[in-house]
Amino acid sequence: MADAQHGRISTRQLTAIGWSDQAIRTAANNGRLRRVRRGIYAVGHLADTAMARETEALLSVGDGAVLASFSVLSFHGLLPAPPQVHVAVLGPREPKHRPGIRVHRYRDLSRRDIRILKGVPLTTVERALVDAAPELGDHQLEQTLAEALFQHKTSRTKLAQLLESVRGHAGQARLNLLLDQERPAARTESKPQERLLALLRKAGLDPETEVELYGFRVDLFFADANVAIEVDPFGTHDARKRSHRRDRHKDRVLREQGIDVIRLTDEDIAQKPLELVAHIAGEVRLGRARAA
Repeated sequence: MADAQHGRISTRQLTAIGWSDQAIRTAANNGRLRRVRRGIYAVGHLADTAMARETEALLSVGDGAVLASFSVLSFHGLLPAPPQVHVAVLGPREPKHRPGIRVHRYRDLSRRDIRILKGVPLTTVERALVDAAPELGDHQLEQTLAEALFQHKTSRTKLAQLLESVRGHAGQARLNLLLDQERPAARTESKPQERLLALLRKAGLDPETEVELYGFRVDLFFADANVAIEVDPFGTHDARKRSHRRDRHKDRVLREQGIDVIRLTDEDIAQKPLELVAHIAGEVRLGRARAA
C-alpha cells in the first residue's frame, strides 16, 4: 500500500489492514515506520520522494481529498511548488487547520473534475486554473494559461465548458477574457521577452508570441504591420558567434518576405525600456501605414 502512496501510509490505513496500536508503536520505535506528521508515517525511510509531501497532505485530510489549485498547477510544471499543499474536499463545513496544508471545501467538485495521475488524485488543470485565478496576477494567470494550452494540459473547449458550469466564480471573468480567440497567445520563451511583452501591452501594443514564419520562429510579431521582434539572449562567445550567423540568415529570409526585424538584447530591455517601446511603436505605425 505504501509503495502506491509514495512511501507514505496513515494510522487509519494501518488499522484497517489489521495493525494494532501496539504494533504501530513498536514499528515506529524500531524505525520501520517513521512519523512525518500526525497520523502519517514514512515506511522504512524519510526520503523526500517525489509527491511525498502531497501524499502526506492527502492522507492527513482523509478520504475524498484531492490535490487542487496551485498544487495541481505545480504537479504539471506550470507553476512552482506552493508553500502549502492545496487540497480539495467536498463539504460545507470549515476546514480543520493542518500545518503546511491549505484545505479548500467545494460544493461543486464533480467526478469529471478529478483525475488519478501517478497514483495521486487531483483536479483537472482547467479546474485548477479556475480555482487559482483569483490569487494570480493578470500577467501570471495569462502566462500559466498559455503554457497549459501549449503543453496540451487542457484546451480552450474544456475550460470554456467548466466556466459555464461555475458561473459567478471569482476568476471567471478574467479567464473568459483570456479565452478570447482573437487575443494573441502570451507564451514566451524567456524572462526578457515577458518583460518586453508586458511593456508593450501597457503601451497598448499586443503582438503575437512565438510565431512560425517561413521556417523560423520569431519571439514577437505584429502581423498587421509585418514587424518581428527578436530578443537575443546572452551566452558564451562561441555560442554568440553561432547564433549571430543563424540570426543573419533568419533576418535575410524574413526581410526578403517583406518583414522588418527588430533585434534587442535583455540589456536593452532592462536599461532603456521606454525608448524601446517608443521605437517599436513607431516601426509598427510605419508598417501599418505601408500595409494599408
